Amino acid sequence: DVLTSMPSPHSPPAPGNNRLMTRLLVKLGLVALCVSAFIASPFVTFLGEFGGDFQYGLAVYARNVIELTDFLNAIAEKFTDVFFHKSFSIRISLTRFSRHYLYPQLPRTALTSQLTKTPIEIDALDHKILNTLSEHPQNSHREIAEKIRVPFSTVHTRIAALQRTGVIGGTTYFIDTNKLGYHMFEILIFAKGLNPALRDQLYTYAHTATHTTYFVHCIGEWDFEIGLEVADPLDANSFVQKNRTSSRDQNLFPEVKQGLKRFRF
Repeated sequence: DVLTSMPSPHSPPAPGNNRLMTRLLVKLGLVALCVSAFIASPFVTFLGEFGGDFQYGLAVYARNVIELTDFLNAIAEKFTDVFFHKSFSIRISLTRFSRHYLYPQLPRTALTSQLTKTPIEIDALDHKILNTLSEHPQNSHREIAEKIRVPFSTVHTRIAALQRTGVIGGTTYFIDTNKLGYHMFEILIFAKGLNPALRDQLYTYAHTATHTTYFVHCIGEWDFEIGLEVADPLDANSFVQKNRTSSRDQNLFPEVKQGLKRFRF
């Protein structure tokens, strides 16, 4: 149960969509029903329970803010007055790092996806192949072809083309590090003003830090997200202090959120 194969999150279900990260405060009586609805939604790519001001973090793929609003309104209509409060940011880029702390002897790898001005057009068959890969990432191309009843050669050619264009960025595994004794934290960083160099400074620090798992550049209520997994929860605060010193920018306001449970990632 520690290791689960899953598709790479570096390509959205429909190329050209934006990934919006939403923080939600949900009425306790509706938690179970609301969580089930989020898990069942094909637009939700991340769902986690956190400690702090907001109970849940939710990542949704949408082409624009209107689609996100429609999605939230549909949930609110189904579960009346479900949200106490919400806030969101648009993810401009997302980089996932290999868990260097599990085996520091190996070189660290990173997979990145980011918004593009020219979305790649795909047809219905590509959508079907991507959806099937998402649901059955361990299957071979031949098994995928059998599931969607398409010739193997067609599936092989299509997947190769999707890889060449970067729609398929790779394959990764979901590791439940809670079962290994590690604590998950998400650090939201609020930056004062606009400083293009700050993004590079924070990225470099996140890439070289041993216990980081992802780095996100956003636009919205907060500006950056950094994922952190540590054995001692106190190390999360130490990381934040080093981060501020490393960036040489005192106009950073980090919020540390402890992850209690991941429903989808």
